[in-house]
Amino acid sequence: MNADGTINLAGAKHLDGAVQAQGHPPGFAAPAQHGPLFLAFLGGTAGATDCTTCHGPSLGSCTTCHSANGWASWQSNCTFCHGTRTKTYGASSIALAAPPDAVSQRLDGIAEPLREGKHAEHLAKYPCAMCHAVPADLSHVHGASARADVALGALWGFPSTYSTASSSCTTYCRGSSFDAQHKGSVALWVWNANAATATCGSCHADPPASPAHTGLDSTSDCGRCHPGYSAAVVNPATHIDGQSNVSCTACHSGTLTGADTNGVALAPAPTSGAHARHLVATDAPPFRALACADCHATPNLSHCTSHEWHVVVFTQYAGDWSDLSFDPNPCANCHQVGNGNHVDGKLDLYPDLLWDEQSGTCAGSCHSSYGLRDWYNPQ
Repeated sequence: MNADGTINLAGAKHLDGAVQAQGHPPGFAAPAQHGPLFLAFLGGTAGATDCTTCHGPSLGSCTTCHSANGWASWQSNCTFCHGTRTKTYGASSIALAAPPDAVSQRLDGIAEPLREGKHAEHLAKYPCAMCHAVPADLSHVHGASARADVALGALWGFPSTYSTASSSCTTYCRGSSFDAQHKGSVALWVWNANAATATCGSCHADPPASPAHTGLDSTSDCGRCHPGYSAAVVNPATHIDGQSNVSCTACHSGTLTGADTNGVALAPAPTSGAHARHLVATDAPPFRALACADCHATPNLSHCTSHEWHVVVFTQYAGDWSDLSFDPNPCANCHQVGNGNHVDGKLDLYPDLLWDEQSGTCAGSCHSSYGLRDWYNPQ
């Protein structure tokens, strides 16, 4: 306006019928140009240009341009900004949103190995929500250079942490919660390293140094005690679930039929204990299939009812004898189950039991007050 209140027409453009407004600079349509500015706006970066001022609250003109290139759902399709590009996107496609293609890589084309890390390997077994709070809208955007928030929590009941500075994690699945007897050889697991050279012993000792694993090595058959495993194969269903998944049924179960190697009829032989396991050849001592007479001087198979009777005593009636102390594991009251010789082909009975296999008698420990007791007829 002029001083006298009239319109200033200097330059002859104010009323020429054209809009003289400066828009975006040349090349602004390229993702590397407008992408960082838009992400800065979404992330609330100080001084960022408010895109809605010109494009409206719904960013309609942006949608028009993206739709013309097949990205009509660009504001809800996670792969538009990161992950594996897919224009047909649904809730089941969430795993495709993981790198390769971090946000920065999508903008400038430069690979980010540290951000790609081992997403593909982890997503083969675990959902995104295992490590990240999966967003439902654009409020999770923190700018073009921000990294996704990692919130591990207590995975499988064990404390877990992730360090952005070192790109490393301490989790149960990497053995961080194990004690010295069970801990693996890798002290620090880095997000984009380790896996190429990882072995069973990287996460946990192979085998652990605990007494139960004494005498074993990395070639031993883990499946004897851990169903579905071997020296080289794991059971995917239970491999990382926070449990040791020890089962005694691999040895201590089975239906006995037919006869042993000496022709002794097995019926009515009991199915309790390790009888079935001993009657077939094995890769553990004594290797060959045993006959009844190898362990019993005279085949008196009814004696296994004593196992059942003792288990009842140890588990249900222990409180009736205040002067005796029973192990919670009923087998451990007579057998040295934790000394590392569990599959050595021997009974491993405690010496103070004074067990006599020939007579089937036991004079030690809880039987000492009653003299020799016939194992075959304990009652």
